[in-house]
Parts: sequence; C-alpha cells; structure tokens
Amino acid sequence: MRKKFKILLLIIFIPLFSYFFASIRVSKSLKKDDLDIVKLLNIENECTNVNSYKKEIKCIKSVQKAQLNLIKGTTCRGKYINMGSKEVITSNTACCYDRARITEQALQNYGFKVRHIHLNQTQKIGFLNLFVPGTPSHASTEVLTSKGWLGVDSNEPFLLLDINNLPYSFKEGIANGLINNLSKKPSFYNKPLTYIIGLYSRNGTFLEPYLPFVPEINIIDFFGNLFEIAIVNPKVIASQNQ
Repeated sequence: MRKKFKILLLIIFIPLFSYFFASIRVSKSLKKDDLDIVKLLNIENECTNVNSYKKEIKCIKSVQKAQLNLIKGTTCRGKYINMGSKEVITSNTACCYDRARITEQALQNYGFKVRHIHLNQTQKIGFLNLFVPGTPSHASTEVLTSKGWLGVDSNEPFLLLDINNLPYSFKEGIANGLINNLSKKPSFYNKPLTYIIGLYSRNGTFLEPYLPFVPEINIIDFFGNLFEIAIVNPKVIASQNQ
C-alpha cells in the first residue's frame, strides 16, 4: 500500500513540478521569431565585425534605435502574451518588457552577452512592493561591453554612458545620478528602486506556459546574480542634457 502511495505521489508531483519549472523558466535561446525580428531591424552593417569598443557602442545604439523605430505604438500589450514575439510586430505596439526582450535577442544574435533588468519603485515597504499590483516598474537591458556592463534603455534612446563614454549599469547609473541627465522621465528614477537581474515578470503571464502570480525568471541570471539584488537609492540632481 505504501509503495502504491509513493508511486501515486510521483505521478502527481513530477508533472506538476515540470509545469512549474517550465512556467517560471525564461529561455534566452534564439528562436525563428527572434531571428525574423532581427532581420527587420536592418542593422547588419552596424553590427558586423564588432572588434572594438567604439564599434560595440555603434552596434548597441543601432539596435536600440532600430527597435524604437520599428514599433511605433507605446501601449503595453497586457497579459498572456509571448514577450518580444512577432505578435509585437503585428500589433505595432510595445512597452518596456517587449522592447527589452527584442533588444536582448538582437544583441545576442551579434555575439553580445546580455541580461534582463527589472526595476521596481519601492516606496515605503521595500522589497514587498514587488508583490503589490500596479506598482510602477520598468524593464530594460544591460549588455556586456569590453569596458563593462552598459545599461540600454528600452523606451528611450539613451545608453548609460558618461561624458567619457564609459559604461554604467542601471544600478550604478541610478545611484550616481547619471540617469537623470539622460532620461526624459527622470521622476521614475527619483525614488528608491529595487534592482533585479533576470526577473522578466512578477505575474507569470508574459511567456507560455503561464503560471499566473508566479514570477518568470531566467534561472542562471537570477540566481547567478542573487547578491546583486538591491534597493538603489537615487542621487537626485538637476536634469540636463549631456
């Protein structure tokens, strides 16, 4: 009887665990849809033979500009979508999470190492704000250059480069106030923000198969950068163009 009970538990547990793992695990591998979108960006000339820091920045800027120009609408596509898929092109609208995904897949296609960044306003309850529906948040990208990690915004045409053209991560760029000089919407960055690498969705409805209310993460990026998770207190400075 006990043996039958164990077998029954395995029959129930294994499919549930498999579905749970498939639902939360976000793959960074390139699929046909991703490659089709990369072709639409038309950045082959800018991103071929990238063998210097200067060429890296040129390619990264080209990817960012191309995705901003390719998709005209800025309305979010809501839930139960396939993030960054060709559905974005058909609907011709996307906000930060779709745009970041497209940016990342394009950069990967040209040999860059990338990571997905989730920023979430913390207000008064710290990390718990991650679980509050409707809390202001933003998805963006960091790409590894020969001089370090570089923040690439998904909605605005800025890279986190200082006046010496040196790269900064979002964590660094928010903390030192650099992002205030670059973003046209600095008010989002003027409050403490939770910085998380590898978190794609807090609600489990951006990539199939869906498991609503359970975060979707890239296992390697999230757990490999677990100690990078932080609440970043911004340096608020007067906004000005570089």
